Amino acid sequence: MVLKGNGSVIAAPDGAFWINPTGNPGMASAGMGDVLSGIVAALCAQGADPLQALLAGTYLHGAAADALVASGCGPVGITASEVIDRARALLNAGAGD
Repeated sequence: MVLKGNGSVIAAPDGAFWINPTGNPGMASAGMGDVLSGIVAALCAQGADPLQALLAGTYLHGAAADALVASGCGPVGITASEVIDRARALLNAGAGD
């Protein structure tokens, strides 16, 4: 489960929890939760363990928004579709590692 917000909290059924270090206030816009759900579902569909997909997907989601802000786009006005595009770019940049 993810409690989205500043420092999103990811919780496992056994009571373990993590606080995500990525993301920014610009993510408080329409469709951001849908984007996060889609990223996590896509990672699961590619064979990732559900908890690992949740942790990685939450991190990637926030990192994409942070990268947008670092490039001068936002934080005000960041859109969900921009986060999708930047998440794809970040994921593919690390694919060769």
